[in-house]
Order: sequence, then C-alpha cells, then structure tokens
Amino acid sequence: MTHDTSTTTVASPDDEIDLMDLLLILSEHLKILILLPVFGLLLGGGFVFWQSTKQPTYASYSSVFAETPTSQLEKPKLRAEVLIGMINTGDPFKNLAIDGAAIQANLGRSDRLVNISVTAPSAEVAQTVNQAVLDKIFEISKPSGETAQRLQMLLKNEKQRLSEVQKLITDTPPTSQSSPESIQAYGELLELASKREFAIDKIQAQLSGLSPQDMINTPTVGAPVTSNKKGTLLLIAGFMGGGLLALIWIFMRHALSTMRKDPQQNQKWAQIKSNLGFKKPGTYASSEKLG
Repeated sequence: MTHDTSTTTVASPDDEIDLMDLLLILSEHLKILILLPVFGLLLGGGFVFWQSTKQPTYASYSSVFAETPTSQLEKPKLRAEVLIGMINTGDPFKNLAIDGAAIQANLGRSDRLVNISVTAPSAEVAQTVNQAVLDKIFEISKPSGETAQRLQMLLKNEKQRLSEVQKLITDTPPTSQSSPESIQAYGELLELASKREFAIDKIQAQLSGLSPQDMINTPTVGAPVTSNKKGTLLLIAGFMGGGLLALIWIFMRHALSTMRKDPQQNQKWAQIKSNLGFKKPGTYASSEKLG
C-alpha cells in the first residue's frame, strides 16, 4: 500500500490581502480620512468663490451663412472654414477686439454656418464688437480687383445670352399649327432662359458678397457668462483629491511602520532602494547589524 507523498502548495495567510486588515488600518486613521477630503472641498470652494468675485464677463453670439454661391467653373470666394480661420487667427479682425474683447468663431450644424461669439468686460462692448465682426465679414466677402472684373464680364455675357434667348422666344411663339418639333424647341428655349437667369442670380450674389440677409442670428445683447458646471467639477475634484492624498498617506505610513518591525520587509526596502540607485544591496541590513 503506497501513500501519496506529493505536497500541495498552500498560500500563506500573510500573502493574501485581508479586507478586515484594510478596514482596521483605515479606522485607525479615521480623522485623516475625513479631514483631508473636507480640506480639499474647502480649497475648491475657495477657488470657486475667488473666481466669482472677479470682474464678470459678458458674451454676445451671432450666426452667418458664410458661403457665397458660385458658378460651377470656379471655387467659392469665401467658405466657412476659411472665414473661421481668419477670425480665430486675428487678421484682419484683430483690430476689432477693443476694450479686452475676445473673438471666437466655430462651425455650426451646417457646414456653411459660422457661429461667432464675443466675450468682453461689458455687455455693450460684446455686442458692438460682434456687429463689427459681421460688418467686416460683409466687407471682405465682396470681390475686388481682377476677380470683380472677371465676374462683371461673366455677368455681361450671361445677360447677353439671356437677351438672345428671350428674343427667340418672343419671335417664335408656338401656335396651334406648330409642329411637335417646333413646340419641343420652344420648350428647350424656355429651359435655357431659366438656366441663364439662375446663372445671373449666382454671379450677382458673388458680386454683392455676404450681406445682412445672410445672417441667421443677429448679435445678441451681451449676457453674463456663468460656469456653474465648472464650479461643480472643481468641488468634486477637490474632494476626491483630498481623499486620494489621505489614502496615500495612510498606507505609506502603515507600510513604513511595518517595515521597521519586520526584517524581511527591511530587506525588501533595501532592494527597492538599490533598484532605484540609492543604496547597494545589503547596505541597509549591514547598517542595522552595526547599530
């Protein structure tokens, strides 16, 4: 009869994390665990209060449909993305930011809609600067130089072609005795005249640039900028940060206290310091023996 002499490795109770030990450690430092989060909460509340005592900021908002219609043969004069870049980089809008105003633009829900926001120390300045930004947009959207001359030439040609088509329509009206081919040709002339009129409207829109008719929202009266959400986040961050510092302090203090009483923990600490380059292995243990 044989007996199984194989041994089974059993985890030592000291190698496992005992929840009761953790609760015991925390209960021994209950005051720190409460005071540090409260201190962090008070610190965050003080910062929020300090922010609220500063000079209030007012914001004015507006929106403009910022893409000029163009013919199929040339690129748009002014697209929303280009306009947003011009506004946010400053030039040629930097001179409009008077009395500490800040101008910001972003793309709206439509890919051709530009939302403009202006913040300033007063409601009047915010609204005035916002309107000045819109006026500048209307100004720079109008073509000039060679571009304007080319558009004028295109407009002249389109009007001439429309006049010729309208003359044909007037001179060859269909009658009851007209053949099907004549009636079809007359319909094609009407369709051609409609296309010419549409092209003329697009060129005229380009020449006039953007205008107040393209505004979706006129500049609003400056309203105080509130940041309740930001204040709440700061309070939560202060409370959680204080709690985290408390836990770190408690467990570090417990670890150092345990290390002093346990030679094995002393050896581990010496190895850690050696790995970090502070001491050579065995130095700490040697010094303990000498002591």
